[in-house]
Amino acid sequence: MDDLLAPIQAALEGPIDFHGQRLANTLSTALLTVFGAIAFIVGYIQQDIHLTLWLGLAGTLITLLIVVPPYPFYNRNPEKWLDPVVYHRGSCPRVITALGDNILPIRSTRWYPASLDLISEKVSSTASIGQKPPL
Repeated sequence: MDDLLAPIQAALEGPIDFHGQRLANTLSTALLTVFGAIAFIVGYIQQDIHLTLWLGLAGTLITLLIVVPPYPFYNRNPEKWLDPVVYHRGSCPRVITALGDNILPIRSTRWYPASLDLISEKVSSTASIGQKPPL
């Protein structure tokens, strides 16, 4: 089964940038709205629900052919990704993000800043159950 689907998947996969995604979304919404309105109007004038459904199906298939394949105009503005900078500080290697001010540990289970440890230690050492912490 994979041998049959691999060529189809290779033909439909392709890079689409963020602007291309917005364009595909706008095109699909506009085309489906236009084809739906045309199908409704023609079906209403002809008083034929089958004609309305067939025109709606045809509009959906045309929209599918326009929006789904990764045409080159969907990738006109590709993003330029920066490589991460890795440095070793102590025993934990860290990554500097593109902004340079956020330093993220690569292997760490801590999800909060270390300053919260100091605050929680102060509060827990000065306050017991039922007492308000000092201000």
